[in-house]
Parts: sequence; structure tokens; C-alpha cells
Amino acid sequence: MAEHTHTYDIAVSFSGKQRDYVEAVVRECEALGVRVFYDRNATVELWGTNVVPSLREVYGGISSRFFIPFLSHDYAASAYPMDEFMTAMTAAVERQYDYILPVVMDDFRMPPHLLNPAVIYLVGSDYTPAELAQAIHIKLKGARATGQQTRDVSSALAQMLEVRLPKLPPADFSPQATLDAALAHVGERFRASADNLLQHGYTCRVRASVSAVTVLVTAQGNSVCELALREGTTLGPDQLDFVFAWPRISYNGINGTVAATWDPDAGQPALLFHDYTAFGSGNHSLPDADALFAALWEKIIRHLENTHR
Repeated sequence: MAEHTHTYDIAVSFSGKQRDYVEAVVRECEALGVRVFYDRNATVELWGTNVVPSLREVYGGISSRFFIPFLSHDYAASAYPMDEFMTAMTAAVERQYDYILPVVMDDFRMPPHLLNPAVIYLVGSDYTPAELAQAIHIKLKGARATGQQTRDVSSALAQMLEVRLPKLPPADFSPQATLDAALAHVGERFRASADNLLQHGYTCRVRASVSAVTVLVTAQGNSVCELALREGTTLGPDQLDFVFAWPRISYNGINGTVAATWDPDAGQPALLFHDYTAFGSGNHSLPDADALFAALWEKIIRHLENTHR
């Protein structure tokens, strides 16, 4: 069997608090000729794409030879890094060689149900970025010398699938973390899309913080409609309150909510959007934050179209 050609030698996965150390490791690796998938290097490459399937292709071993997670308490508490890790865990089953090369930061210990305690890992504090890059380089040279390659494990996977597991959320699933990530992503999408309304004579002002996203649409200085998505305060925690009104929000009430849940069939988090606005259509199960943004943006567009008639 011919060796699989990978776009990247390694793909790094980490939480935001570890970025300085990881970026230093990445630059040292690149100086040694190691091809690294690092998010800031791939900004243009991923521009305009649905990043979820693109990143799962990278972290799932299709595009990368090794996956290097920088494990920490923040890593385990973050939805996106853990999605990358679980994607890599699935790919590890398909390899006859080590695919995941863990690096442990601070005093973190990965729960044994996620990472076998017998798996050898490196401790970040024991290595400077240059030293860790050298270790990665040595590992890569050894892999190339032995011709490590992906193997066909379809029969093994078929046997695994015969043992049914409960369709329950994993122990690390956090509704609040899912909502926090969704709120941040919706704010980014509104900021990126706001100027599209200028060609139709509307100004879209977006204010985004860690606790709320507010969108105000005006025409010739007059308010047309306002939308807000914010941390839940009315009906309790673990939800986002939604408000849509025209020309502006003038009260503290809500006409919708967003809650996080686990989709047992998809095996991933989902969002429940309860829309009680005048032209709302009830309850929606949305697969991700992009779908939530699309639903909210559509409400603004429909209002503008109805007002213009």
C-alpha cells in the first residue's frame, strides 16, 4: 500500500490561554521544515468556508500525519478544542501507529475515559518551544523512516459498532460553554455581515460583548428594528434571552430563548431556538451557531422586506 500523502506533518490544538507557547513551538517547527496546521496560518485558506467540516478533516487525520493537543484545564472546559480532540480520537482508531501526541500543560490530567493513562505524554513545562520542536522533528523523522501509514480497519470498526453505546452527552458536555461559544460566534457573524445592508440604504450597528450581542438597524438616522441576544436573566441560567422589536427595544421583556442541548443522533451539541415573535414559527432545533445566526439575520431581512413594501 502506498504511503498516504498528508498536507501537514502536524496539527496543533490548544486553548486560547496557551497560544503564546504554542505559537512559539509552531514557529520553531516551521524553522525545522515541519509543515504545521496552525489556525492563524490558515485564515485565508479557511476564509468563506464552513470551518467545522474543514477542521474535522485536518484533525481527523485526512490532512495531517500527527495531532498534537496541548492539554490543560481550559482545554477540557472549551467546546471547540474538545471537538478537535474527539475528532482526533476517532481517527486514532484507524491508525496502526500513534496519531495523538499529547503535551500536558500545568498540572492537568486528562480523564482516563478520554486518554488511556498508559499513553506517554510530554509535559510542556519541561521543554522550551525550541526543545519541543526538536522532539516533534525527531518523531517525524522516525515516522518517515518506518513508513507509517493508515491501515484499513473497516472490519474492526464494524465489530466495534456491534456494541451499542448510550446516546447520551459526554461527561464534558457543558450547556453554558456551548452557549458562550454560540454567543461569541453570532456576534462575529453580525459584525462581518453588517456592511452588506449599506447598499440598500440601511446602517447596521453591532455591539458584541461576552454577555450580549445587540444589533440596531437604522435608515437615514431613524431606527428601523433592533435585535438582542444576551445571557439569560429572565427565566434562569443556561439559556440566552432573545428580543426582536421595531423600531427599537423599549422594555426588558423577551420574545424568545436559546438553549443548549445534546443531539443524540448527530453526537454533538445543538441549539434550541424558541421564537415567540409576532411572525415567529415556534421552536427550532439548530445544529450550530451558524444556523442560529442565519435564523436571526433572516428575521431582520424579512422585516426590512415587509417594511419596504
